[in-house]
Amino acid sequence: MYPFTADVYAAKNRWYVASFSRDVSRKPVERWILDEPVVLYRKKDGSAVALEGRCAHRHFPLAEGTLVGNSIQCPYHGFVYGPDGRNERIPSQDRPSARCSIKAFPVQEKWRWIWIWMGDPALADISLIPNHGEIGLEDPSLTTDEILHEEFEARYQLIHDNLMDLTHVAFLHRNTLGGGSDDTASAEFLERDGDGWMEGERTIRNVPTIPHFAGYLGYDGLCDRIIGQRFYLPALHFGWDRYVYPEGHEQAGTTFGKLLVYHGITPARRNSSHYFFAIARDFGREAQEQMRAATSAVIQEDVWGLSHVERVIRSFGGTPPPEFSARADTHQLKARRKLEAMIVDEQQALGA
Repeated sequence: MYPFTADVYAAKNRWYVASFSRDVSRKPVERWILDEPVVLYRKKDGSAVALEGRCAHRHFPLAEGTLVGNSIQCPYHGFVYGPDGRNERIPSQDRPSARCSIKAFPVQEKWRWIWIWMGDPALADISLIPNHGEIGLEDPSLTTDEILHEEFEARYQLIHDNLMDLTHVAFLHRNTLGGGSDDTASAEFLERDGDGWMEGERTIRNVPTIPHFAGYLGYDGLCDRIIGQRFYLPALHFGWDRYVYPEGHEQAGTTFGKLLVYHGITPARRNSSHYFFAIARDFGREAQEQMRAATSAVIQEDVWGLSHVERVIRSFGGTPPPEFSARADTHQLKARRKLEAMIVDEQQALGA
C-alpha cells in the first residue's frame, strides 16, 4: 500500500498506542486499529481491557454494549463476553459456546498511554515498548501533558514521512513552530541509528526565538534551535526543540528552554490514522491551557497538510505517479524503507 508495495500495510506483532488513559473508563469506547474494530473498557479494579470490537453472533459493535461486572454484553441479543474474550452467556442457550469467543488483545498502561498488541498474544514482548524514562515522560523536572487524540483521513505512512522530514517545519509550520524562517530546511543535519530506532537532528543558528513560545521562554532575542526526531519503529516519535543562547551571548551554549514532543501514530483503517500527541516542557508551566492551544495548533497544520496529500493520492486510485525526492529526503526515505522491511519480515515469518 503506497508508499509501500501493494501488499504491505502494517506490522501486527508490535505495540501501538490505543488510547490515552483518561479516555478509557467503565463506559466502553470503540477504536479501529490496523483495520480491526476494538472495544476498550476498564474492569472494576481499574485495569484496561481490549477486545475484538464486534459480537461473534451478528457482528454488532460491542462498544455500544454495557458492562456486566468485568464482562461486556452485546445489546443486540444479549451475548456476554469476559475480559479474556470468551463467551460467557447466550441467553437462548443453557451454556455458552467456545466457538463464539472473540479476540482479546494484550494491553500495557505506561505513563498516560494504553498500549495494545494486535498480533499473536504469545509474542507480546513488553520490552518492545519504548523506555519512557529515556524520553522524559518520567522526569519530575518536566511538566507533561496529553494534548490531543484525533483520527483523521490520512494513511499512517504519510504521518511517519512527515515527522521524519524536519524540513517541512519552515513551510507548513511557518506561522507557528517555524517562526517565519526558512532556515530549518538548510540547517546542519545529524543522523543516528540505534536498536529499533533512528533519529535526525538539525541545528539552526542565530535565528529569532519563535514568537509562538517567546513569551513563555522569557526571551525574544536570537538563539540557536536544536530540533530533532527519534522514530521508535513502528509507532512512536519522540521529538525535541531546544532553545540555546547563541555565540556572542554572555550565556552562549546554555539551554534556556526545552520542549519534548511525543507522537503516537496508530493505523486506524487503510486510509485513516489515530494521532496521539503529548508534550513535556520546562517552560510555560503555569500556562497549561495556552500551551495546549499553541502546540495543538502545530498538529492541526500537519492534519490539514496530510489530509490534502491523502485526497490527491486517492484521486489516482491509491497509487499516484512516481514521486520526486530531494536530497533532504534521504533520512525520511531510509525510515520508510526500514518500516517496510519490518512489515515484510513479519509477513514472511508468518507465512513460513
